[in-house]
Amino acid sequence: MRSMMQEKTIKQLKEALENELKLLKVNSFNVELAQRSSEGNVYFTIRLKGIKLPSSIDPLKILSEGEQRALAISSFLAELKAGNNPSGIIFDDPVSSLDHEWRETIAERIIEEARNRQVVVLTHNIAFLLELIELAKLRKVNVKNQSITSWQNSAGIISKDGSMPWDALEVAQQIKQLKKLLNETKIRSEEQGSSKEQYEIDIARIYSKLRSSWERAIEQVLLGGTVIRYRKSIKSQQLSSVQITLDDCILIEESTGKCSKITDAHDKSPEASVSFPRIEEVEEDINKLSNFITLVEERRKAKNNSAV
Repeated sequence: MRSMMQEKTIKQLKEALENELKLLKVNSFNVELAQRSSEGNVYFTIRLKGIKLPSSIDPLKILSEGEQRALAISSFLAELKAGNNPSGIIFDDPVSSLDHEWRETIAERIIEEARNRQVVVLTHNIAFLLELIELAKLRKVNVKNQSITSWQNSAGIISKDGSMPWDALEVAQQIKQLKKLLNETKIRSEEQGSSKEQYEIDIARIYSKLRSSWERAIEQVLLGGTVIRYRKSIKSQQLSSVQITLDDCILIEESTGKCSKITDAHDKSPEASVSFPRIEEVEEDINKLSNFITLVEERRKAKNNSAV
């Protein structure tokens, strides 16, 4: 009876592993399961099928890092499937050091698995994060994002508002963050003992982020999301709704130019003194971006309505 159960188990595990390897598009090698016993326990090991190597060489070490990672993920998911285990799972940086092709394939598999169980993914890779979010939207899988950072001697600091890292935010979310930073700067500047140097550091930081938000607005709003950084595809059909005026170009050039003068991104001449703007002026500059986005979106909406 025990032998029959073992045969059934290894058959289920083998079928599950083969299926997982297909889902991760691993076709450069074949694997087989080998059974061994130790102290009454039965273990299964993976061998490369049809490849003869000296006994001193671990066959799995001849695989690329991407193949090893795909095999590890496939084996893990196959074991869960063969054992009918419905528990939640955690992936810790599953695409670290892997190229974009493996990243996309693994993202697809993770989102598919999230249909059936809770999946937690920890990653430093912004491109992979956005890949997961985009796929989740397409597959209608619920996603909750949480940013965790470290600061000084503390680690595991969870963002209070649950926001993602700055580079992963859409421009509208970045504007909210800019207004929050501005409010914090205002409060700090009104405190007794607040220094001019600290105020200038805070303002320079805001304008540095504001410049990146203008660049993000060009991608996401002015160009209608035709080309988005980190995204693998170009949505050329979006170009039909793009309208760019001379006033747009002037406003963008003036606004980004002002941001560059205030930040430390460029080495400035000693004679080119910078006058740091007051809180009210900074707020106006942030609102210029917000108003620009509203203007472009309303213009696009009017054009689409007239075309119907």
